[in-house]
Amino acid sequence: MISRVFSFFAEAVSRLSVFGVDTDKPAATSVAFYPLVGLLIGLFAAVVLLGTGAFFPEPVPVALTLVTVLALTGAVHEKGLMRAADRLVGDATRRTGTMVLVAAFGLKASALIGMDSFSAARALIAAHAASRFAMVLAMRALSSRADTKSETNGIASYVLAIALLFGLLPAVIVLAPVTVALASIAGFAAAGVATAICVRKGLGATRETFDATQQAFEIAFLIVAAGVISGPG
Repeated sequence: MISRVFSFFAEAVSRLSVFGVDTDKPAATSVAFYPLVGLLIGLFAAVVLLGTGAFFPEPVPVALTLVTVLALTGAVHEKGLMRAADRLVGDATRRTGTMVLVAAFGLKASALIGMDSFSAARALIAAHAASRFAMVLAMRALSSRADTKSETNGIASYVLAIALLFGLLPAVIVLAPVTVALASIAGFAAAGVATAICVRKGLGATRETFDATQQAFEIAFLIVAAGVISGPG
């Protein structure tokens, strides 16, 4: 039993990071651990942010933290966001995707800089875990549109429940209830809009759609968390 669970987790790690492993487990089961992988990425990012913050002034720690996340994930979600943006507007030059990615990084960095280091670290942990749950939720919602080879195919209720636990419990633990509530509402709203736009424009149940969903949630969550934690001005 333990070996099976670990193999599912290893599959999730392989799909969401640069640490690839050989596994033949179905993605429909491994997605249960997407938020757990996001949680581990968020924890590492938080350590980098706090560690570099002890030696460098802002915005250097935030920049190093964002670069670290890119290195850990292989920029898998960011590349998906770029491809989604290019496909949505039919831009073969990929300039649209580049501009969208720059804007995404700017929004994330601005939100993190707007918080004190410890609050920003906690927000990173929550955002990375919850945004991967948003991906799984979108996969489940679009499963009826997926073909038999899609990773969205056959996501069971217990898989969604596990993803929910790993996705939202970290936020409840590390952030204040009001922050969790408002940031989560904003995150799910942004993720829903991103998913709807991608589906409406013909992307459907593709990895580009799910990556755009994850990025939209993460950005909205961090922005609102910064607003609630730091307050006006």
